[in-house]
Amino acid sequence: MRRIWILALGCLIGSTSAAAGPSNTGRTLTPQGRTWDSIKRLPDWSGVWVLSDESWTEAVNSSTGQDEGRLPLTPRYLAIRAEHNKSEAENQATAVPENEYTCTPVGIPESTAIPIGHEYLFTPARVTVIFENGIVRRIDTSGRPHPPEKDLVYSFGGHSIGHWEGRTLVVDTIGIIPQAEFLIGLRVTEKTHLSERISRKDRDTLVIDTVMTDPEIFTKPYVYTRSYKHYSSEPGEYYPCNGANRDVIVGGKQTGVDLTPPAEHP
Repeated sequence: MRRIWILALGCLIGSTSAAAGPSNTGRTLTPQGRTWDSIKRLPDWSGVWVLSDESWTEAVNSSTGQDEGRLPLTPRYLAIRAEHNKSEAENQATAVPENEYTCTPVGIPESTAIPIGHEYLFTPARVTVIFENGIVRRIDTSGRPHPPEKDLVYSFGGHSIGHWEGRTLVVDTIGIIPQAEFLIGLRVTEKTHLSERISRKDRDTLVIDTVMTDPEIFTKPYVYTRSYKHYSSEPGEYYPCNGANRDVIVGGKQTGVDLTPPAEHP
């Protein structure tokens, strides 16, 4: 699927995640978007948004190591990236295959780093983001904080809270399941923390400024901006992958079907 995308499509924020997080801005949270009446005053983000070619190129360069060191990976993750790309170049299966090869959801934040459509739905105290790959983000804008660690349920979409600062949606996300990816072939950990500022730059462009922190992955906060182009057409087909898929994928190509009988359970 990634090869199809490549063929088909060809303002920094704060220095730390805490600086961008909605619970640490020092500002009073606005009730904007918490009632149907206030939703009428929110910016118009209707339609479908798709990662721009420029941002797709940046994401590919970061995942393949052609980013001139801008992705501040720890030595362990530098080795993981190098091993993954070596296996890709040699057309061999990797020790930890890309999620798509095993029909594992890519999750957040990789769903915002690949050229698929996504759309925003505004309802009282919530912004719901639906991605073409089946991932759904639910951003709670009620003013409630994240739950305590003992009550936090990890998921591919993570636990997101947010608030509006004028026409900008400020989002803070934790609780991303470690099987999710942040770039192709690179997975998050339970310590991954995202701070995002989402705004419409102009009629055809949506921008997401992001600070991503995780001491196991990065040597310093990973700060980046990606842009998304507007499509007024209807949302495309949603294609969640079946976890029981038995296609054998090597180097991005189907090489056969795994006919191993399922293990017997006592």
